Amino acid sequence: MGQRLHVGKSLLTRRDHAKGDYSLAVTSEDLVLQWKGQTYWKLSMGTNAIKYASVPVSFMTMNGTGLYVLGNNGSEVVFQFLLELSDMSFAKLDSSGILYISNIFERIWFSDIDKCQYPEACGKMGLCTNQTCTYMSNWFLPC
Repeated sequence: MGQRLHVGKSLLTRRDHAKGDYSLAVTSEDLVLQWKGQTYWKLSMGTNAIKYASVPVSFMTMNGTGLYVLGNNGSEVVFQFLLELSDMSFAKLDSSGILYISNIFERIWFSDIDKCQYPEACGKMGLCTNQTCTYMSNWFLPC
């Protein structure tokens, strides 16, 4: 709560210690989730995000009323995501690319993404359709 993630900065997940696979990045236009540099979600796509201004983004922050993306050095709200948060709330990007806001009692899902939109939803050998994974072993019928 209250910390700022400035434009050009990112939160990273690390599956190996050399490079983060997933990142939450603040760009001059939006807050984005990326996998290996490719964007798969933007805050502006979120169903609960409200856009107020079209000025360049300065930073992202959270307070007791939600998550904010601010411009003009914090004087103007660009995006707002309203939530009831406690002082013990925090945002986390987990190793599967899901961004959530949580407190000590519950997770409050933030990145409202269809399961199949996540880059590695079904692993390297799976196909995701209609929120369900199918795998190569299921594609072949026995003789």
